[in-house]
Amino acid sequence: MPALGNIWENKDLFNARVQGTFGQTKTLFIPCTRDWVDEFVGYVARQAENYVTNNIAITMGEDFHYQDAHLWFKNLDKLINYVNAKEDSNLNLVYSTPSCYLKAVNDANLTWPTKNDDFFPYASDPNSYWTGYFTSRPTIKRFERVGNNFLQVCKQLYALTDLGPEDKVDLNSMREAMGVMQHHDAITGTEKQAVAEDYARMLHLGIVECDIITNTAFKYVSYP
Repeated sequence: MPALGNIWENKDLFNARVQGTFGQTKTLFIPCTRDWVDEFVGYVARQAENYVTNNIAITMGEDFHYQDAHLWFKNLDKLINYVNAKEDSNLNLVYSTPSCYLKAVNDANLTWPTKNDDFFPYASDPNSYWTGYFTSRPTIKRFERVGNNFLQVCKQLYALTDLGPEDKVDLNSMREAMGVMQHHDAITGTEKQAVAEDYARMLHLGIVECDIITNTAFKYVSYP
């Protein structure tokens, strides 16, 4: 993560958001003016101060934002073209991937320092440490742990008794619930109360479905 954070969070610089139909939010870019491009170039220059090589990663994206791919890439194409055509700039913007970026950094053939101490606590802003999620919403954390234990029992009994596809539907219900519970705003407890209640609802329904499998499996074991 670049030291200055995610550039696309700077909504005053990069977009204006308007309320659309059905409560949806659309993202509209402001015109690609010279000042706009100059400000972007300045941002990259500040980012470069925190990098050893001349390959600078500029991340994009944000939770629940920027879902209109056509609009996004159309405007990113404009930004890339304007910056690369800027005569007084030494920047070369390209679309990239983590693999391509790491290859470019590795090709610099530099010796990198080794970090041995902790990465935690993580801080996203000055005096804003992400430590509460280790203990927040302990009930749902316990519910997830118990649910996972039950899922493993359910899977083993399903395989042991060779149950059919109808029971697999019940098993998948629990699998999907447990998958959702691994989200970084689920098991951490950082979600809103209504969302936490919905997570608990899904997990409860998954356990109920899995209970059908265990009951059926025990019948096969008890009365083969």
